[in-house]
Amino acid sequence: MRYAKSIFTFLSLLICVNFFDFFDLNSGILSYYVSVTQKRLLLILIICFLGIFSLTRSNNIYINKKSQFGLSVYYLIGVFVVVTILTTYFYTGQSFTNTLSVSYYGFIALSYFIFRKIFKKDDWKNFAKLLTIFGTILSITKIIQSFLLSNFGILLFHLNYQGDISNAAYNRFKVLGFVRLPSVGDFLFCVIIVLLSLSVRFPEWKIFKYPYPIAIMVFCLIVVAQTRAYTLLLLAIFIIYIYFRFSKKFSKDLKYLFLFSLSIASMIVIYFAFTYLLNFQVGRAESFDTRGLELKYYWGLIKQSPIFGVGFLRGDGVYQGITSGPFLNYYFSDIGIIGFLAQTGSLGVFFIIVLLTQLVISLRKSKNIGASLIIFTALVGSFIMRSLILPDNIFYLTIYLALLEFFSVEE
Repeated sequence: MRYAKSIFTFLSLLICVNFFDFFDLNSGILSYYVSVTQKRLLLILIICFLGIFSLTRSNNIYINKKSQFGLSVYYLIGVFVVVTILTTYFYTGQSFTNTLSVSYYGFIALSYFIFRKIFKKDDWKNFAKLLTIFGTILSITKIIQSFLLSNFGILLFHLNYQGDISNAAYNRFKVLGFVRLPSVGDFLFCVIIVLLSLSVRFPEWKIFKYPYPIAIMVFCLIVVAQTRAYTLLLLAIFIIYIYFRFSKKFSKDLKYLFLFSLSIASMIVIYFAFTYLLNFQVGRAESFDTRGLELKYYWGLIKQSPIFGVGFLRGDGVYQGITSGPFLNYYFSDIGIIGFLAQTGSLGVFFIIVLLTQLVISLRKSKNIGASLIIFTALVGSFIMRSLILPDNIFYLTIYLALLEFFSVEE
């Protein structure tokens, strides 16, 4: 069982980082199974290891039988199943196979049951070590790659995400001499959040003795990925982290100062979250203009199909005009949870309600409120400004949920 867990975590993270872009994943059959936006290989891996772990029937299960987020995960998978069937039924120009090729990633949520059933305290410790290694390697390689592309036009290894390729080709969105490579943002943010929460709960672990790996990842996230939403969330999360990590050493007045700073940071994050959604001109003006148009367009789709949404339509098929907007350059993933609701309608709304309810219950049950609050803030903030219900993000959602449950039940 121990080796199976190690193999699963290693391979799943390797897929999440797209093999560090050491290989070209854009050509050949491999691009269909593993890339920034395609995670079919990850789903196959999850299904295989679910079978392995089920057959072993190990008694080394640290957690009670009733899962805290089982209802949310099963409901989410049910939403994907129902909407997939309805999409095939109402859109006769798209076969069931083509619909499934869009909606398959919903089943990646099954990985939650792997994490919650087989991960004990030592397993989370090993997972944190592996995340640190993967995050550091990815950050260093992308920092070097971005710098070389921006200043010398030299491509180190490969670029497997269209956003990275486009920015590198036009050498645009440069910060401190680094061209923007947004593909690393989701993974690095997840790694930072998991490490910070575990550091609050287990400050004695040796892997948290030195801050350099997290510092490198934060630098890469801000300067190379240049993801506004994650940068804003990190502002609030780091204040939460500092307060709960070192509060025992603070005087009463200093604690009040940090709580005040946390309130201010939270208001700043909320303000920019709403300006992001309402298309106020902050930062990259052209990008915000497009986001505003996307928001209006997909909100219109929600009003047209409020019950089941528009479904899981292919972006390159006969219904491209519906999924991609009037200029064929709109994406559901660009506008956070609104894009998910445009696809699933009221079914998606009920999922959000169920998930938020279970998140609040888990937070109240937590044995370490600081560690859980970091995960909770990251989850809620991600749903507002981005979306965790995406092929490249849904795996991270299951990690967050399993870790929250761990903080609620571990002794």
